[in-house]
Amino acid sequence: GDNWASGVKYSRWLFTPKADEYSHFKVKNSYKDLVVNDNDFLPSVSVHVSSQTSLSFIRRYYDQAADRIFPYLTAIIDVKDGKVQGIAWDNACVFCLSDVCEENSYNFAGELTDSAGSVESKGCHLTKAQCDAITADGDTSCDLQIYVVWTGTDANGRVLLSSNSRYGAFPSNKIQQKVSKQFKKIPKISLPGFGA
Repeated sequence: GDNWASGVKYSRWLFTPKADEYSHFKVKNSYKDLVVNDNDFLPSVSVHVSSQTSLSFIRRYYDQAADRIFPYLTAIIDVKDGKVQGIAWDNACVFCLSDVCEENSYNFAGELTDSAGSVESKGCHLTKAQCDAITADGDTSCDLQIYVVWTGTDANGRVLLSSNSRYGAFPSNKIQQKVSKQFKKIPKISLPGFGA
């Protein structure tokens, strides 16, 4: 989320996902290298995705001042007849509580984007203390991870379907509501010897 016009330090990681496959790219040791160890990217570490001539907005991976780490990011690549039209970030708050879910997309001037009227692009965050505890056991869940899905059509006009596999395609509150309603429909059962 830094202002790119003022000049920022950056690194480039290359990843070549296959069109219409749900892909996963993990930057090995990124938590240690970009959060724990002193580096040129602090106080904030941000990422963006590009494909052909399209760029995504910037997503924050680590915000030192706010003590937030957003390790899970999903890029949705929109394609029309095999040409990339744009890249959006998916809502990554499907599996977290609302108190750790917040907007996490920035434009290249470093300003938080307004998702009003568009697909929500919020993200779940962890604190550094939480990630320190996770990584102490050898878990790499706090490393930067980017998932890639595709929507639209390929050069042959075939519909791309991998976007149906993204986490944001499964709204957690609706799933939770349906399960809760189904449990309420189950009659109370009384079995002899097991109490009322």
